[in-house]
Amino acid sequence: MKKILWILLFVSTTCCGQNKDFDDYISKFKEVTVPFEINQANFQEQFPGNVWNDPYMIDEKYVRKFVYCNDPAPAHRFMMADYGYGYGIKWETEDYHIVILRMQRDQGDDPFNFDRLDLMLVVYDKLGRYIDRKIISHDNEMWFSHVRVNTQESIFVRQAMMNLKSTELIDINKVYTAMIQDISYEILEYGTIDEIFIDDLTGQLIWNKENNKFSLESKDTVIDTLRSNF
Repeated sequence: MKKILWILLFVSTTCCGQNKDFDDYISKFKEVTVPFEINQANFQEQFPGNVWNDPYMIDEKYVRKFVYCNDPAPAHRFMMADYGYGYGIKWETEDYHIVILRMQRDQGDDPFNFDRLDLMLVVYDKLGRYIDRKIISHDNEMWFSHVRVNTQESIFVRQAMMNLKSTELIDINKVYTAMIQDISYEILEYGTIDEIFIDDLTGQLIWNKENNKFSLESKDTVIDTLRSNF
């Protein structure tokens, strides 16, 4: 009987400690109201500051515990060595905490990876236990994205990639073709994330002199890049 009581006390203490850390972690995300978009106009508001500095940087302890908790140690070291992690936005459903955090890479061996900003969607249950994650977008001088959260469980992403050889220098006076994919991310009944391919498109990237960035033009929309000077 004493042994059973000791085990229950140990489990209770451990869960309380985990909840305290999770409460601190989740409190640093900005709460948003669905539906919303992540675009050039509101990106700095949704993801302010620099991922390498407090208070915007996610502590390595929390990255290990709440992002890569199910991954082996070598994966932790690889992802921590290449990226800085920053707080972002959050919303809740009846059953889940959902966040979008950012991953900033300050290096890379080619233009497709160098200084790349990724957004990651992560789902937790109401006790703060990790369920699933997906990287949903990339942005730098080669990658361009537009994110629209339609409902609490449905996120639409249009991801474009400049059609450029990795050794070729970017010329702002040139119009580039872009390969575009439309993808939906659906949060299912048990909190897992389902990635659903919708369509392949082509577009053009044209330099916008007003904001010194490329704008993506496709057959049905114009999307500004999310590129920011972090």
